[in-house]
Amino acid sequence: MRICVPVPDGAPSTEAPVAGGRTQRTGAIGVIDNSKPRFDVLAGAAVTALGEMGFTHRHTDYVRKPSPTRPATDGEIERLGNGTAAVIIGSGD
Repeated sequence: MRICVPVPDGAPSTEAPVAGGRTQRTGAIGVIDNSKPRFDVLAGAAVTALGEMGFTHRHTDYVRKPSPTRPATDGEIERLGNGTAAVIIGSGD
């Protein structure tokens, strides 16, 4: 599986300086799992790829909806919005 992590021009910087004048991306990645088959595999691969880039992921930043048709709660969205640098949201099969 190939994971592509697009970053639009003008996106807010989430980079921190590290030794040698390089930068490292920082921040936590959240996930809203849509409960569709194998989304957890895709999300896990994306979180792993982003982790290799310097992002972090905590189990508390993973929300699994009880069904694809039910939205995440306002509290879950607010928690992820306030505590993460980005959120991966599942859509489709």
